[in-house]
Parts: sequence; structure tokens; C-alpha cells
Amino acid sequence: MSDQNQNSRSTGSPQANSGQTGQTSFTPLPDETHLANSQSGGGTPFAQTGIKQIAIKRADIEKFDIAEEFVKQNPALIDLILKTESMKDEERKYWFQLLPIMSAEQIKKLQNILQNEKDQLEELDKKYEAEVSKLNENKSNWSPQKFIEKRKQIEKNEKAHETDEKDAEKDILDQLENL
Repeated sequence: MSDQNQNSRSTGSPQANSGQTGQTSFTPLPDETHLANSQSGGGTPFAQTGIKQIAIKRADIEKFDIAEEFVKQNPALIDLILKTESMKDEERKYWFQLLPIMSAEQIKKLQNILQNEKDQLEELDKKYEAEVSKLNENKSNWSPQKFIEKRKQIEKNEKAHETDEKDAEKDILDQLENL
């Protein structure tokens, strides 16, 4: 597998559709394809990311003062920045101010970092949902009364074990005294 395909699969890095069947089309970064084929016209910028279409709200563009040209060039990155849980609005504004002066490599690295974060959070959410589902399945089998009875039985067994240990200890001490 080529490095580009491997990075795209593991990091969600954008890749241009190379015409091969079965490949997922991502929004290309400026250094990966000719920008003349990018979105044109007014309105809300859209980009295909996998099978999901991205729409960036005009209010977000204005709120963060995002350069229109960059919005048209890379809406997938804009969407990642807007939706990341690890940034506050001040940090988002900072990154949006930096984007127009960043190199294509720096932009790609930022996008990879944000995509990795998104993928890892989605994976954690899936694991959490699976655990909650498993707990909910066992919920019907669990009752406070059964728990209390089981705890009492464990305490009873522990007391019996302690008594047996004390008796065994006493027997050993008696044997030692008789020697």
C-alpha cells in the first residue's frame, strides 16, 4: 500500500480521487490537486468527504472571519476546526487567522491532527456505546435485592473462614505448648 493511501486510511487525510474505482473521494488540499476544479460560485461551500457532504454556515464564516478563498479551497478542514472539541472559540479564531499564511504541508498536518482526534473520539464513543449497551442488557438481570443477598452471603463466608482460621491457629498453638 502506498504511503499516501495508508495515511489517508489511518489519518483521514484528504486525497484526490485518482479515478480508481472503490476509492473514497476527499476534499483535496491546495498542494494535491489543481484548485481550478474547486468549488465556484456563491452560497454555502460544500465538499464531499467520504460519503458525507459538508456545509459551512455563513454565520460561522462571519463569526470567525474566515477567508472566503480558503473556505472554498478546503471546507473539510474548516469543518474539522469548527467541530473539534479540543478548541475554544478563541483558539479557532487564531487558527483561522493563521490558515491563509500557512504552507500546504502545515495545513495538511493540522488537518491530519484534527482528523485523528475526530477518529479517536468516534472510536471512544463506539466503545462507550458498546459498554452502555452491555450494561443495559445485564440491567434486567440485576436487582438490589440479589446484590444485598449476595453481599450478605460473602460476609457470612468470610466470617466462617475467619473462625476456621482462628480455630486452626489455636490448634497449632496448643500443639506447640504440648511439645
